[in-house]
Amino acid sequence: MVKKNILCLSLLLLVSSLHTVIIKIDHLRGTIPELESKKFIFYSDVHQQNCPQDEEQLDALEQIFIKKNRGNPEPMHILVEQPTWINWFQSYPKITPHLKERLKNCQKTEVENIEIRCVGNAAHYVLNPHINPFDLPSYFSPADIEFRTPDASCTPEDITFNDLLQEFDHYNQLILNWKESTSEIVKHAIQRHFDLMLSDYQDLCETLQTLNISLEQKILDVSKEWYHAQPINREGLTKRIDIIFKHLFELHIIKRIFSLETAKIIALIAGAAHTETIRSILLDMGNKQTASYGIPYFQQSQELIPLKPYYLEPSLEYNTYCQIL
Repeated sequence: MVKKNILCLSLLLLVSSLHTVIIKIDHLRGTIPELESKKFIFYSDVHQQNCPQDEEQLDALEQIFIKKNRGNPEPMHILVEQPTWINWFQSYPKITPHLKERLKNCQKTEVENIEIRCVGNAAHYVLNPHINPFDLPSYFSPADIEFRTPDASCTPEDITFNDLLQEFDHYNQLILNWKESTSEIVKHAIQRHFDLMLSDYQDLCETLQTLNISLEQKILDVSKEWYHAQPINREGLTKRIDIIFKHLFELHIIKRIFSLETAKIIALIAGAAHTETIRSILLDMGNKQTASYGIPYFQQSQELIPLKPYYLEPSLEYNTYCQIL
């Protein structure tokens, strides 16, 4: 019983890290032909553990978007980095899994789960240095630890390295097809990120070959084998997978932004590392930033900023969190 309670606590800490604490809001305006006249609002969060403000921020965002929806609203599309959730912990009110339900009656407002990393996140879970892989299947049924995205579902104990590479290949091909059809300005802005992703992916494939890992092997089996024997390789593999799928996720979001032709306002609620990369790419294309609220992610602040309705539109009203650009 003690062992089970310890495992439950470690899983709780892992999943609670998906709580959303918004630390920064950025406003951009589309100026390149493909994005002309569009407005962008990026809500940057840090994934904190046991954050009591999560429900508070969910309530605040709900009121912000409902207020924006009154009258004759402009079409808005909200992209959300929704956790590939572990069902056991889904009852707590949080921005990322529950905002869509809160806004279901808003006209001209679409909330979309933009997450694609089903196997990628499950692989991180299985290889996580803070969890003993020998405990994972013992106390929870597959339904308790099922990972889901809009397009897929998987259980950590079943995924193989082949599943991981296939998930990458699928979304990489979609991104590549879109990239080839874009303008030179867009190609140039994303090329460095695309090249880094492919280079890291090639390194991963070579590492698997060097370590004699069969693509048909279950990732959980390798995690168990390496838990005591090769902890450094195990942690290094986790980091490499995380980096590759971070690039993949961000390029997927960029692709999705360009496909939202009817939306006049595009909001993104995601981890600060992701929003910062996407903001930087859009600016590299020539789009303009109009306002910023909060604390830059690189300062490692986790200060909760007060969410107010006027944050939807840049305001000249002075406050300590606002910088009009």
